[in-house]
Amino acid sequence: MFKLCKFLLLFSILLPGCGDNTDIPFPTNPLDKFALPMTAFSLTITPNPISASDPTQVWTITETNGVSFDVEQILLKTYDQNDNFIEEESFTTSEIRTLFESTYFPPDTSITGTRDNNIAFPTGYWILISIIGIDENQNPVSTAYILNIQ
Repeated sequence: MFKLCKFLLLFSILLPGCGDNTDIPFPTNPLDKFALPMTAFSLTITPNPISASDPTQVWTITETNGVSFDVEQILLKTYDQNDNFIEEESFTTSEIRTLFESTYFPPDTSITGTRDNNIAFPTGYWILISIIGIDENQNPVSTAYILNIQ
């Protein structure tokens, strides 16, 4: 009987702690609070959608988190109206510099560049534009943008 009472006492003490702990926030990585900030940037292109009759595209990269970064690569992947991959193009470093006058983007800025429209794809195609770089804290960074063709 004494063993049963001991078991029930132990069971009643431990039972409340066995529920799910959804109310207790546990950090996924305790070192995250010491991590250096990461850049946050976006790309916009006007006009969007674009057609063969538009002479130029205006590209704007905006950094919004106070961390500078360098663009290392710009990829353009073209897809048809059925989302089938058609082709991929990659900008060279000199093409990135021609577009934005630099590969370096300071913190909290917007930099705009113009690009001649050389799109010869039919209506319904679209281009996934990916910008890949590294920020001043050595974090790999990227953003993506969809340019529609009309």
